Amino acid sequence: MTGPDAPPSEAELGVLEERLARWMATQRVENPAVAHVERDPERGTRRWMMRLEGEEKATFTVWFELRQRSLHAETHLAPAPLEPPARAQEYVLRSVRRFRGLTAWIGGEDAFFLGTDMRVESVDEAALDRLLGSLYEATEHMFRPLMQLGYGERFKG
Repeated sequence: MTGPDAPPSEAELGVLEERLARWMATQRVENPAVAHVERDPERGTRRWMMRLEGEEKATFTVWFELRQRSLHAETHLAPAPLEPPARAQEYVLRSVRRFRGLTAWIGGEDAFFLGTDMRVESVDEAALDRLLGSLYEATEHMFRPLMQLGYGERFKG
């Protein structure tokens, strides 16, 4: 980067891309919750998926996308509720507060998502570990109660 507000150069993004790939490979070997890591081959972007195995939510995917100025990470928390959605929405909004740096939103097909954006200058191994840990912990903490609110007795989990 040439100035304080200049975006990273392609070369700098390439170095960060290599750092992310190494971190993900290490996670795949050393983190028992990581079942699979793959680069998204269909998009012309720097995007990866990391499939995780949880206890409350059996499997879920965290998507990482390296953008010009940030690293975006997100996961699909739960499908749209079948019960009236107000209680489930309130639960998500109140619960996400305890997970520093995470945001919750309603996305496609009214599903619930969790995610965050991190400035590229902040991306290092420790920050990536915290990001992944936060998404994992939030998903494990929020999934079952959210499904019970959104699906009532239909949720057998």
